[in-house]
Amino acid sequence: MQAIPPDLGTDAQGNPVELYVVNADQADGLTGPDSPEAQAYVQREIGAQFPRLQSKGAPQRRELRGRTIAIYAWSGTAPTGETVESRLYAAIEGKLVYFLFALGTGDRVERRGPILEAIVSSFGYSAPPKDERLTGYWRYTRSTSDPASGFSMSTDHHLRLDADGRAFFATQTAGGDANTSVITEDRGWTKRGQWRTEGKRLVVDWQDGGQLAVDYVCDGQSLMFKRSSGNQLYERVR
Repeated sequence: MQAIPPDLGTDAQGNPVELYVVNADQADGLTGPDSPEAQAYVQREIGAQFPRLQSKGAPQRRELRGRTIAIYAWSGTAPTGETVESRLYAAIEGKLVYFLFALGTGDRVERRGPILEAIVSSFGYSAPPKDERLTGYWRYTRSTSDPASGFSMSTDHHLRLDADGRAFFATQTAGGDANTSVITEDRGWTKRGQWRTEGKRLVVDWQDGGQLAVDYVCDGQSLMFKRSSGNQLYERVR
């Protein structure tokens, strides 16, 4: 599969001067992305398809987000006389070996290093488990009142859990008595993050570094959070 960046480099005639290809194949017993068998396979395939490229030697072995990867490197000269640099990132996940091949003139491939590593770190990625019944927009309302003063207040807790794993949270409070009323400004979603379920426990990792981790009961239309301070019953908005 070819990957095309939005800012793909081109020459004066509009022809691309970069190439990025992602592929996967059966690992067939490979012991590592830089094993002798892997190196022989990679050098043979690249040499056949890009004979102008010269290997820079043994691949670099690295740990990337808990995964061992191998980075192969080549250099060469394009028919136009420009210097060409190439890298191949390899990683084994389960029974598959994943490859990301990058080729470009000048230092284009090197400059894209961080994004290429981010792509490699996603090889074999599977989304965290989620109880799909929780997907949707939920609201919980907490109300308090003071009979002596006639003052009452309610706070709406808004929680949106998207199917793609995104999570959003916001609150809005309104209150008053017989003479006055107050409502807080609607500031939109004030917390964003990623959600998953672990058994009967909802876990949300917020972007601000906080985390929501709470046991729940859900029947599809209502969602109860079981807290030590008291249960919270969210109703489905949509």
